[in-house]
Amino acid sequence: MGVAAWADQQKVEQIVLNLLSNAVKFTPRDGNVTVSCGLSGDQGTITVRDTGPGVPAEKTEVIFEPFVQLGRSLTSHQEGTGLGLAISRDLAHAMNGEITLESTVGKGSTFTLSLPRAPRMNPADVAAATAAALADSPEAETDLSDRALQETAHP
Repeated sequence: MGVAAWADQQKVEQIVLNLLSNAVKFTPRDGNVTVSCGLSGDQGTITVRDTGPGVPAEKTEVIFEPFVQLGRSLTSHQEGTGLGLAISRDLAHAMNGEITLESTVGKGSTFTLSLPRAPRMNPADVAAATAAALADSPEAETDLSDRALQETAHP
């Protein structure tokens, strides 16, 4: 069963790509990165887990600040500006969501994107909402019809 969330698809993709990129960047070759989705109360969730070095407890909030990079040294091969998590959290907040972190040093990190769950609509309600929107904006007919078909096909 799929989970629908109130969200901007491009923003969600940007957030997940950033979380995956960080997980891959900081996980050793013999480590693992896992992505999962689910429900938590009235929230849809996307979780990215890694078996990287983990984040010390005192740094779990500061890493969401702009330009913060953990473990950066002159010999570090990790690239980046330290903006990815800050931007990702801002994007999540803009969609009434949140990004949280659970981490254990030496064992890895789990980042969870939570977004408000969209109410389930039966196909008749989707069709009625589409028809009402089309009455107000005929030029949006194709786009709205495509969306209605997608929502009906993937409840």
